Amino acid sequence: MSLRSQLSRWFPIRASAAAPVAKAGSPSDLDVPSTFEIVEAESVGLELQAAEQSEDGKTKVRKFAMTAYSGGKLALRNFPYPVVVDLAGLKGTNRSRPILRDHDPGRIVGHTDTITVQNSVKLTGHISAANEHAREIAESADNGFPWQASIGATAHQVAYVDEGERVTVNGRRFVGPLYVARSSTLRETSFVAMGADDQTSARLTATRSGDDPMNFEHWLEAKAIDATDLAEPVRVQLRAAFEAETKAQAEPAPEPEPTVQASGDAPLEPDGDDDPIADMTAAAAAETERIRRIGVVCARYGDPTFQVQGEEVSLAAHAIGENWTLERTELEALRESRPKAPAGHSHSHDSRCSRQALEGALILRAGRRLDDPAFVGNVAAHAMGLPDWLRAGLDDDKRAKAMEAAHRYAHLSAVDLCAEALRLDGKQAPRGSYEALIHAAMSGGTLTNIFTTNAQAILLSTYVETTDTTQGWTRPRDVPNFKTNERVRMKKGPGLTEHARGGKADHGDRDDTAESYKIARYSEQLAVDEMDFIDDDLSALEDTLPELGRAARRLVPDLVYAILLSNPTLTATGRPLFNTTDGSLISASAPLTSPNLKAAIASIEKQQENSVNLNFRASHLIVPSDVKHTGAELIRSATIVLAGTAGTVAERGSENTLASIENLTLVSDSRLSNGVFDPDNEIDVTGSVEDWYLASSNAHTIEVGYRRGTGRAPQLTSWRKNGEDGMWVLGWSVKHDVGAKALDFRGLRKNDAS
Repeated sequence: MSLRSQLSRWFPIRASAAAPVAKAGSPSDLDVPSTFEIVEAESVGLELQAAEQSEDGKTKVRKFAMTAYSGGKLALRNFPYPVVVDLAGLKGTNRSRPILRDHDPGRIVGHTDTITVQNSVKLTGHISAANEHAREIAESADNGFPWQASIGATAHQVAYVDEGERVTVNGRRFVGPLYVARSSTLRETSFVAMGADDQTSARLTATRSGDDPMNFEHWLEAKAIDATDLAEPVRVQLRAAFEAETKAQAEPAPEPEPTVQASGDAPLEPDGDDDPIADMTAAAAAETERIRRIGVVCARYGDPTFQVQGEEVSLAAHAIGENWTLERTELEALRESRPKAPAGHSHSHDSRCSRQALEGALILRAGRRLDDPAFVGNVAAHAMGLPDWLRAGLDDDKRAKAMEAAHRYAHLSAVDLCAEALRLDGKQAPRGSYEALIHAAMSGGTLTNIFTTNAQAILLSTYVETTDTTQGWTRPRDVPNFKTNERVRMKKGPGLTEHARGGKADHGDRDDTAESYKIARYSEQLAVDEMDFIDDDLSALEDTLPELGRAARRLVPDLVYAILLSNPTLTATGRPLFNTTDGSLISASAPLTSPNLKAAIASIEKQQENSVNLNFRASHLIVPSDVKHTGAELIRSATIVLAGTAGTVAERGSENTLASIENLTLVSDSRLSNGVFDPDNEIDVTGSVEDWYLASSNAHTIEVGYRRGTGRAPQLTSWRKNGEDGMWVLGWSVKHDVGAKALDFRGLRKNDAS
């Protein structure tokens, strides 16, 4: 078996012995390794002290000083553009590093004393090795040989700078195209005979040459892998990688493969420095780093296990063997680390993790209840589009199963939800970045449905639970559209007349009166984008949407109390809603007292129209927050409540007839005290802390109109952007179609207490 075929069992190997030249502007087409070795030869900056004798006649250990890296561009093979090592991200400089001959760990020369990193890397140290290599370096320097310095470092993170873009690294400005090694580790520095040319140069090299005297533990240390953090499955895989790398260095290199020619390009000349062993070793280093990171991730989640074809296996070992990315490993580790279903449930993952379960899970995550009464038997729930299982009764089997499963997945992250939605769409989750996973999920239908159901449930729940103090004394009505609505009322006539024997019934002669109004649409939108998914930040749904539900509920009280406070003119009378001519306004100082309340009740009851006694009964006492307790004392106390000195008001008996006879409902709203913003006219209306009102629910008061088919609740529509304008967004528009109008003064009384 050839060396290449042996190593390909462990690591991905490029097919060509010569690296193809990537075209400008297409760095993504380049097979860039995640880690690589940097070897940079400097033709200047190396100083070696002359030999000195100690007092006992022995030669002292020689010292040296060198500039190991100038901070400039490096020309690395397999990279179409130069590479700059960002010294701000260079690690391994806080301790002594070995000094080698030609980057060979078997040819030790000495060690460093100091490593200074600013905008360059400068070293001082001693030629401390007691061997022929150290003596050869020292004696050749004494004879005038111009040794050069070369660093050996491992790069971990590389960023691409596009053509024409500027970047500042190591205190110098560079113009792309180029790569910046943002994170790297200094491993060693070497004396080399000659560099590639007079300029700073670098190339990918094998980390060792010749026999490798290092054992497995030394190999781990050289690759900056902490053996104490490794799970056993990861250790097994790393040892296999170590053995493969050792074997690769021991076998002869295979014959070079034919060079490749890119379409439209000149034929590629064979690269004299091309080294398939180096390619394989670089790939091995990349795989080693992947294995190390997988081990760290799995250790963070407690080394979880999961089921594969009915067997419990180590997630770390499976991830390594199946060549999973770090992102997918972390996603699976997160899933498996969460609480599992109670014992006794043997449902498969696919059957229990349904769309209904995820819809319910997201509702629970937002802090809402799945058994909220607003979801069941509510016409608004149907109009809003809540799914059947959520609107079904609590004893419904389908609903019970969905609710039970929802609790299992209530703690899923937003990225987890994307992965599960893709599975339900019948699609494979893409490997690589979170963005690719999120984009794929947003392009499907399941994710939108799950989030829209969640938004509908939150909107309806918060809408219903918010108080509307106008209910009971106003009249709701469904209207077909946004056109003018005519409300015609026939005036009361003389009634029935005596029918003469053998005669005909008399024709009634009645007038009518009319008021008109239009409803309007009030709306706002919200959205979550891919950054919210990555950050697991669903506050737009969990925090903002409940506020929109409450705001939608506040619309009707805002409209109604704005009418009471602004006192609009009625079309039928040409006079304000509250006026002394019609008796709807008690203008004299009329604070909320027992006598004044009784007088207002009588005023409503004694009204006539065309000499017809209307006999309306007062039903609601409407007061500002400041006199709420006064109102409660007046209409709920069993005995008479006197205002002022006892005995100054003539009362017969001790029974409070306001409580025993009238059966008034107390309504208190802060809008009457503070004033209110009128959504229709978009003006602020001033309130009063003393004025109070009386209403009759069996008379025409204020009509509240809702667009037909909405269930008298706000509606929600979803929208999304799948890459348009570079945006990946799930959004929703909340709209409420509503209006209000005072129809008649006879069912209302205002008592001006000022």
